[in-house]
Amino acid sequence: MILKQYNAIIFDFDYTLVDATKAIVKCYNYAFSKVGFPSQEILTIKKTVGMTIPEAFKLMTGCQDLEIIETFKQHFKTLADKIMTKETIVLDNAKNLLEIAKQNDLKTGILSSKKAYRINETLKKENMLHLIDIVIGFENIEQHKPLPQGIDKIAKILDINKNEILYVGDSLVDAQTAQNAKVDFIGVLTGTTTKEDFERYPYIAVLNVLLELELFLTTKNTKDTKE
Repeated sequence: MILKQYNAIIFDFDYTLVDATKAIVKCYNYAFSKVGFPSQEILTIKKTVGMTIPEAFKLMTGCQDLEIIETFKQHFKTLADKIMTKETIVLDNAKNLLEIAKQNDLKTGILSSKKAYRINETLKKENMLHLIDIVIGFENIEQHKPLPQGIDKIAKILDINKNEILYVGDSLVDAQTAQNAKVDFIGVLTGTTTKEDFERYPYIAVLNVLLELELFLTTKNTKDTKE
């Protein structure tokens, strides 16, 4: 049985449940070219996934000009509308993990800096919409990760206490979000964050792949807990 203290598992999206690297890199570098900035390396872009587009743009360019940032966002969206859903792939064991959660009467959700409609497009494409109870994306909240508003909103909508929520993510932004929201956190090493990076924040476990998360939940393995 899945750990009884949790009534909901909330997931980050990119690099936690899916891999959209190919499309994300294309969209960023297309938008960079349109506003006169050089392309960025794949790893540089990957390390910003989980941030909002404006935050990632500022980090990669140092530019704070709001007009340029807005233009950049529009160019990003133009290409993303054409390729993002098509070129997003589901990580191994993600669908099976969600099915197990639903079989054990757990609420499931997604909290992401990506737009909710884009997430739902991918879930629909992969026949996974029925496995997710709630999606909170960029447009659904005013205060984005790592601030706790997204998790707070999910807890309210699902009518559960935050101590009943387990949050799963691949980045330090996710670890910070869980810490700020005061919910339990499991890190997965399917993005660019290392276990050593996660050591800076509280976690229940840090796991290599989603299959380990499935095994962790179904065997009640809590020996890796770090407070």
